[in-house]
Amino acid sequence: MKKKQQAYAKKTNGICIFSPAITTIAFPLLFGKKVEADTRVLQEKSSNKFPDEKLTIEKYELSDIALKFFKAKGMLKKHWVLVIEIPISEIISIENLGDELTVTWKGSDYKFISKKKESFSSLVEQIRVLQEKQKKATETEKEVTQRKTELTELIHSSIDVVDLAFNIIMGLNRKRVDWVRLESYANGLESKHGSKELSQSHLVLDFAKIAAAIKKQDPKTASKETFAILKILFGHVNNLKLGDYKKDSDLMLNNVQAVILAYYVLNDLMLGKIVNDSEGDKEFFALENILSSLASESNFRISFDQLKLGVNKLSAVEEHGGIIEDTRAIFREQLKLF
Repeated sequence: MKKKQQAYAKKTNGICIFSPAITTIAFPLLFGKKVEADTRVLQEKSSNKFPDEKLTIEKYELSDIALKFFKAKGMLKKHWVLVIEIPISEIISIENLGDELTVTWKGSDYKFISKKKESFSSLVEQIRVLQEKQKKATETEKEVTQRKTELTELIHSSIDVVDLAFNIIMGLNRKRVDWVRLESYANGLESKHGSKELSQSHLVLDFAKIAAAIKKQDPKTASKETFAILKILFGHVNNLKLGDYKKDSDLMLNNVQAVILAYYVLNDLMLGKIVNDSEGDKEFFALENILSSLASESNFRISFDQLKLGVNKLSAVEEHGGIIEDTRAIFREQLKLF
């Protein structure tokens, strides 16, 4: 019996189907036949030691993920043996000449011959189409990931600028201006965001005029230049477009713009409390609408009532730096999940 097994192994190009040393793995029914995998061949494949000679193949299967080659097993050929499985994404090249197919994978050439003398030309074309689709999908995924990174940077950079700029404006509207503190805010703007692009959105903000006005203790010019920076930043963010890049990315950009707008409105409400502005009700209504829209379009869900409570604690006569930071912190905490 042992000699018969050895002789049979030689006739099958080294794929010894009946050897006691080889186990088989059962697969579900396929085309009415039970599929089994020759584990020795699979091990040879994983170690990149596929036989150099051409292999005669009786059947192949192609999916979006992999190309599989089979042989029939048994005297009545009732079972299919999986000879090799090659991931589509790992195929370096694939060529056919009549009933012969050459697949380059992991630096080696794998040659197959159709037992039915059928051409592999349609298979080659199908694989090339699949690879092109995979390439485009990968490129799109990279673009989306890059866009998410850029927009995330834009949010955090914008919010940093908004915080420091509003700190300056609020400080200028106190009964007693703390110029030392305002100078630290101006230095923060220059050190963090001066002379460089805000994220990758190609916006460079110049804070030199703000710093110079504060150094001269010129409240009118300092206020004017700070408002100008906030206006430039808001206009830039609001005018960003992705065009027809991708539908879900357009929605992502819209949500980012809404988040930054909401943060502007929140800080403007706090400024209004300090300067005793009477337009607070309109801005509260606008903030509530923006937050409601964000909650329906994204995972940005924040308590409007909690923000409103923080804003209403402020007044024109008292120092409420802690309340301002606590109210901003409610907003920033939600950004970690956005």
